[in-house]
Amino acid sequence: MKEDGEVRFDSERIIISRDTGSLEFSWGSVVELRTWKDDLFGVDSICLGFHLAGSAEVMVVWEEMPGWQTLTDELGRRFPLPATWWSDVAFPPFAANERVLWTRRANVEHRAQRGWTAHAPCHTMSYMGDTLSIRLPAKLKRELERLCKRENRAASDVAREALRQYMAAEELRRLRAKLRPHAEARGILTDEDVFKRVS
Repeated sequence: MKEDGEVRFDSERIIISRDTGSLEFSWGSVVELRTWKDDLFGVDSICLGFHLAGSAEVMVVWEEMPGWQTLTDELGRRFPLPATWWSDVAFPPFAANERVLWTRRANVEHRAQRGWTAHAPCHTMSYMGDTLSIRLPAKLKRELERLCKRENRAASDVAREALRQYMAAEELRRLRAKLRPHAEARGILTDEDVFKRVS
């Protein structure tokens, strides 16, 4: 169940109001726009994530919010979104179907080909399926941003990879602890003992 909220906008900014307070950001601060679908156990909820310049935070709105339809209509006027973006994320049901709708990087390249001036891109957080928000100390955030810039990767990609590696390592430790008594009973005490058995 998502918290109640409302989204509205004017010519300069977007305002997201929630039970916990209001957030606002300018249209010009958006560097990437993503969409995905959350599975709410029986129904799907289409979401939009606004990635902002100079921030690892993503501003999220979803289709149940009052103001959603007028916002998506306005997005179609302000950004060159795919005409089929809604159906692309809506189907098949109960799949995240995450996709990038617009990035400043792509817009920079598009405009550069035509000799237009544009701002540099920024790497920010993204989402896949369910949303997980984490707080980072300032130093760790700076290190993450440097890593993303150096490897040209989204922060969410780095976070997902780190989680997968951590969970795999924890599973290996769990299995080793579970099997250790059985291995020791058979005289298998080191990795070398294992290699001798399997070679």
